[in-house]
Amino acid sequence: VKFWTPGEARDHLLDRLGFDPDIAPQDALHLILSANAESFTDVPIIQAVAREPGSLMRCLDRVLSAGWTGQDLGIESLNPLLSSFEAALKKANLVTTQAADKYLYEQTASSTPWIGRLLVAGFDGSHWNRWPLLNAVVASSKQADICLFQPRYKSEQVDQVWIGSWEEKYGSARPIEETDDRASPFAWLAAEMETQIADRSAQDRDGQATILHVGFNLQEEADAVVAQSLQFLSQAKNARIGILFSGYGALSREVAARLKQQAIEFNDTLGYHRPLTEDEERWEAWLNVLTEPDLDHFLRYVRFRPEIYHSRIHRILDKAYTDVGVGDLKVLAAYLVASPDAESQSAARVLREINLLPDKATFSEFAASTCNALCDMDWAARAEQIDRRATLLRRTLVHPISRSTYLRWLREITSPVEKIRDEQTVHPYARIHLLAYSQAEWQTWSHLVLTGLNENDWPPAHETLPFLGEKTIAALNARAVRQGSQGEGHL
Repeated sequence: VKFWTPGEARDHLLDRLGFDPDIAPQDALHLILSANAESFTDVPIIQAVAREPGSLMRCLDRVLSAGWTGQDLGIESLNPLLSSFEAALKKANLVTTQAADKYLYEQTASSTPWIGRLLVAGFDGSHWNRWPLLNAVVASSKQADICLFQPRYKSEQVDQVWIGSWEEKYGSARPIEETDDRASPFAWLAAEMETQIADRSAQDRDGQATILHVGFNLQEEADAVVAQSLQFLSQAKNARIGILFSGYGALSREVAARLKQQAIEFNDTLGYHRPLTEDEERWEAWLNVLTEPDLDHFLRYVRFRPEIYHSRIHRILDKAYTDVGVGDLKVLAAYLVASPDAESQSAARVLREINLLPDKATFSEFAASTCNALCDMDWAARAEQIDRRATLLRRTLVHPISRSTYLRWLREITSPVEKIRDEQTVHPYARIHLLAYSQAEWQTWSHLVLTGLNENDWPPAHETLPFLGEKTIAALNARAVRQGSQGEGHL
């Protein structure tokens, strides 16, 4: 029996079908999009994309996942950029994840199934971006069972269309008879909140009451969360307690720390960010020098270079900055090299040894300059990493790009953003679980502790995508949704 995530299923199918192009990582997509946008100097909206490609890329991810094209955004001034972006990907033999899923969807429709039996479980209307991939895996199976959830109250129409789409393709769903008679003691409360019709007379709801705690600060809230959880543990022998957070943050760390202090076993699915090593801190400092080559960033960096950092050079550079009034490293080096003082000459040499990047160059020139500098600084492993990641892009990015665009890519591929979990907090069968609100769905709990219920924390503030407005979303959905073969009401 093999357990697959969607990504693992995709890799298996692409390998089986001999798919040739490489799937472009997100950092490469951002770089190619930004680099192509820089050539449209007379279009303001495209220049905005050049400075921050992430916003448009997130919109394209959604639109392409739904089977549309970038042109379906309906923004005429973006179409030249989208065309050049698609051409650049083709030239580099790269594809988006959505294009790979579309290829699988089309190819497996006529291929011979090779997976014996398949069970698809855990997907609902929030997983529309997985639709082509899931159908490709099902089509590759000789026999498949697809488990669907009942529509959720807050997203009933989305879930109904999700279920209806599976039914349209594979036949009517067979409802499973409910054999679980567990009560839903707070269903009445949820109904009141949704309908705004309060029934205050019904106070005998199985003796259940909502317990509210208000903390003056984050520490007080963490104390209250842990105390309430321990009380629940003491009250119920078979308690399964979920402590829900809007996401990883200070509150989840504080709660986890307090539970560890109490020697309570728990399952922490949120974890924490791994602290930077000294080498990673030095790397971040060097990237900051390349981004803004000024005195402050330089002094932070050379503290990691004891062979060149000492109190005298700090004093000399501070005096030069006071005399010139400018912190730019090139200006300070030019000022110091003109001084007859030997120590000033030595400080000037140190500044000139920093391999600063030009304002514009081709991608290959930037990458070569960076790798040469890293080898000089005994960072051969990082140079090898950058050279390996640059291989996919050298053949498509032949025109000069800005330093800021290159450094954004360099930071994306090298800056570690890694969350880890302590061994003592990994207990899948523990009675207390720390998890995000979205992870708690479709699970059964005896008790729930809802944390961080502050404005714009949870529920989160609605995110408006700059290139994908609500009207565009509604129009695309209206074009996609239709009545199914089972008659009126089947979408």
